[in-house]
Amino acid sequence: MQLPGPGDLLREHLDRPRCAGRLERPDATATVTNPACGDVLALDIAVQRGRIVAAGQVVQGCPAARALASILAGLVVGLSLEEARRLDVERLDREVGGLPGQKKHAAHLAADALAEALRELQPLRP
Repeated sequence: MQLPGPGDLLREHLDRPRCAGRLERPDATATVTNPACGDVLALDIAVQRGRIVAAGQVVQGCPAARALASILAGLVVGLSLEEARRLDVERLDREVGGLPGQKKHAAHLAADALAEALRELQPLRP
C-alpha cells in the first residue's frame, strides 16, 4: 500500500475544487496576480462574528495555483480572523506535504490573496 503524497492532494483538488466560484455577498474580495507567470487568483470571504463562514475562489493559472486556491479556500472556512491571519506560505506548503521549488509560487499567490482580503476587512473592525 502506497501512502498518499503531495501530488495526490493536489490532484484531488484539481479534480474536485473546493469553494469554486464567487460569493454573492462577500465581506472582502482580493485579486492578486503573480507577475512572473501571470497566474491570477480572486478570493472572496464572508465573515460572521469574527469567523470566516464562506469562501469562494476563481483562479486562472497553472495546476498548482488552481489546487492551492482550492486548498486555501477549504482551509479558511471556519477559522477565526486571527487564525486566518496566521495562515501563511509555510503552513500552506505543509498542508500539501511540500511543494517542489518551482511550484512554491502557488502557495505565495494563495497566501497573498488571503492577506489582501483580510486587510480589506480592517476598516470594518470596531
